Order: sequence, then C-alpha cells, then structure tokens
Amino acid sequence: MRFRAVIIGIFCVISAVPGYTTLPSFITAEMNKLTGGSSSPMSSQILSTLGIPPIDTIVTLIQYSFVGLFVVGLGFIAFGLVSKGIPKRAFPKLSIESKLSTEEPTPDVLHVLKERLANGEITSNQYHDIRKVLEDKI
Repeated sequence: MRFRAVIIGIFCVISAVPGYTTLPSFITAEMNKLTGGSSSPMSSQILSTLGIPPIDTIVTLIQYSFVGLFVVGLGFIAFGLVSKGIPKRAFPKLSIESKLSTEEPTPDVLHVLKERLANGEITSNQYHDIRKVLEDKI
C-alpha cells in the first residue's frame, strides 16, 4: 500500500465535498456585491460585456471542478490501496568496476584492435599503446 497516495486522495475527497456545497453560494454572494446586489438584465449585460459569464454558468463550472477533484481523490485512494510499494532494491546497483575483468584481454578484443589497425582507423603507435593498456589491466 502506498500511504502517500491514500493521504492525497483523502485530502482531495475531503476538500471536494465542502467546496462543492459552499463555494457556489460564496461566489454568488461575491458576484452580487460586484453588481450591487441586483440581478437586473443591465448588470448581467455589463458582466457579459466584460467577458464574465453568467453566475449560473460560473457555479456550474465550479461544481464540475469539485466533482472532478472528488473523482481524482477516489482514484488516488484506489491506486494507493491496490498498488504495492517499490521494493528497496528495485534497481540493481551498477558499477563499472564489476564490469572490468582481471583476466587477460580476450582474443575478441585483440581481434577488434587488429581490425582497426588494418582498416587504418588507428596508427601502429596507437595500436601498441592500446594493447599495452589492455595488458596492464591484468
């Protein structure tokens, strides 16, 4: 179980319920203060000229957003209850040292080195230097 997801979900659900019920009346009261308390066609026309939608539309949008928050909270709770925690060693520790071998260079490595010399990708000095480095790794 993932407790953080459950706690976030509970917080979303708890905040969505009062928001759904109380915020629309608060918005309506504030809009009435803005328009002078009248719901005359003149004040709604002024608000629509300013680009503000009618109060009923605003309240509906707010309620939909709180319903969405409630659903998201339920999703977080379900995810937290169903999912398992990440194991402590989910990703193996990788180190370059474990990849290096203390054995002699394999014939494949020397073969590739010889091919690069034959193709002209490296000079003979580079070949000898690289071969010396590979042999010193022992």
